[in-house]
Amino acid sequence: MTDRAAVLVHWTARVFGRDAARRVFEPLVADWRHEWQQVETPDRRGLAARWWLAFARACLATAWTTAWSPSADVPVAWPVIRAIAGFGLAGTAVLMLPFVPQAATQPERAVPLLLLIVPQALGIALPFALLPGLMILGARAVGAGNRYPTRRAGALIAVAVVVTTAWVGWVVPAANQEWREWRAGSGVVRGLRELTLPELRQVRGVEAGAARQELRIRLGVAVTWPVALGVLGWRLGRRRGVESSWAMAGAWLAAAGTVAALDPLRFLGRDLPWLVLAPLWLLIAMMLPSTESRDPRPGPRYFFFGL
Repeated sequence: MTDRAAVLVHWTARVFGRDAARRVFEPLVADWRHEWQQVETPDRRGLAARWWLAFARACLATAWTTAWSPSADVPVAWPVIRAIAGFGLAGTAVLMLPFVPQAATQPERAVPLLLLIVPQALGIALPFALLPGLMILGARAVGAGNRYPTRRAGALIAVAVVVTTAWVGWVVPAANQEWREWRAGSGVVRGLRELTLPELRQVRGVEAGAARQELRIRLGVAVTWPVALGVLGWRLGRRRGVESSWAMAGAWLAAAGTVAALDPLRFLGRDLPWLVLAPLWLLIAMMLPSTESRDPRPGPRYFFFGL
């Protein structure tokens, strides 16, 4: 138990910071080890289950506290998680506002109907929430003595692409179909927006062109938007070199504002605004002057991240 206890404390220090490990987990693991040594072998199975449950509860409570009230020594992942979660929830709430009047027409069904809008709103809000999260990583990368911030940024963007692709490809269509059935009754035929990504590729005949257009829109949101907004956030963070909630909010609102500015392009093609936005954000990111790293050691240069 001694070696395992040391490993657990070391792990919590890496995840939650040394201060949380010292205040929360060292006493917990010490009590666990003491009681473990006092109990005979036949009774240890229930003891292990009880203490693992206590350890899991402590992890959840510490994760919540660390995410919203981080101390000075917490890993950078927690401020990034807080930024993505906060801006993601804010964006989801804003995108749901236009559907409130529709849900209000059926008061007895208002809450379920609004919950069915959450997947669609969250699928669009997540790429935008990535921008402030990458601003934090970019600011932390200035003066860093290694290339780990760059790798973390790339990994975060990759994870966001996978999550949003699965989300808009399968979760959103199912929620959209459920919304339609709640509004009009069961047995409603699925439209293009209720088809999954593989099903859109299989559409033939008259609707084939519209299906390809819908596929381009979804892939734009799921792939090019997280990449473009992530790179833009990284470049903004490196340019500023400091973390600022006001700067993150301003960049987030400006990125969202470009959607409204380019929305008239729908008259030329329904998918045109969705396809133009990502190159525009990347162009803005590339035009930002780079803040030179203070790391004197040579290292690989990453074109998109500007290192």
